[in-house]
Amino acid sequence: MLASAEAEVPLIDIDHTLWIQLGLFLVLLAFLTRFVFRPYLKLRDAREASMAGARREAGQLDETAAARLRDYEARLEQARARGAEEGARLHAEGAAREAQVVAAARTETAAALETARASLGAQAVTLRAAMKPRAAELAGAIVTKLVGRPL
Repeated sequence: MLASAEAEVPLIDIDHTLWIQLGLFLVLLAFLTRFVFRPYLKLRDAREASMAGARREAGQLDETAAARLRDYEARLEQARARGAEEGARLHAEGAAREAQVVAAARTETAAALETARASLGAQAVTLRAAMKPRAAELAGAIVTKLVGRPL
């Protein structure tokens, strides 16, 4: 008997409350769609659009920065090359000027040395001529001092 009584009672009872619940569900669905879901979806779409725009702008800024960096590096390399050329030119000019100064100093020194040698040679000749008559007298004086008695 219990088995037959249980078989007759339905598991889900469909009556007029089903229509009330369906109506409440549809009203709630319409309210939530209008005041919650649509604003949320609009906000999300706007955020995605602004993020896409920001990403696009960031990409453009990265490209601009990379182009500026390449330009800066190229100009820096040109400046380094010009500096190296200028340094080499100045070094060559300095070496040439040094060679000129050294050559002029050597020439001047050689001329001064030649003049001094000629002057010394002339003085030596003059002194020898002046000393020749006194040479015998001086030789005797030296021998006397060395030996300790006159000769």
